[in-house]
Amino acid sequence: MNDVILFDRDPRYIPRVAAVHDMCGYGKCSLTAAIPILSAAGCDVCPVPTALFSAHTRYSVFTFHDTTEILDGYLDAWRKENVDLDGVYSGFLGSAEQVAIIKRLYADYPHALRLVDPVMGDHGHAYETYTPEMCEQMKELVCMADVVLPNVTECCILTDTPYKEENWTRKELLNMAMMLRL
Repeated sequence: MNDVILFDRDPRYIPRVAAVHDMCGYGKCSLTAAIPILSAAGCDVCPVPTALFSAHTRYSVFTFHDTTEILDGYLDAWRKENVDLDGVYSGFLGSAEQVAIIKRLYADYPHALRLVDPVMGDHGHAYETYTPEMCEQMKELVCMADVVLPNVTECCILTDTPYKEENWTRKELLNMAMMLRL
């Protein structure tokens, strides 16, 4: 039997990943969780902050600052420095316009692995910062991904499947996963 080599590179090479996600000051999620995990996995993590939160949205009080206006200049600076990326990992987006920023990364780095964690909601509800337009934009982004990591709520939103709190069958979950592949 022949071994199949999916990826071959110099073991001294450190892959560089853009982590396109929000930054929470409190609540241990988003970039504050992704950066150390990806770093521990041996990646050079380049954060692209999509929003700044004082705490995540499960807290009753939080501030939210959308960073859309700065992102084109941010990425222009990377281009001028010849930053190369091996992966683009996207999570929470601060606005529907940020999908275009991620599409720009896909165009600028066509060889990069595209991983999308849609971070749209939990427990059957979209986050209060998510608009119907953002949900539609996220559907487009998911179709462009190599890897998609939604939770059940996000699967329901992305596939227009009614949400239920429990008793999902394997067949129902697989059906939603197949719908995401299309």
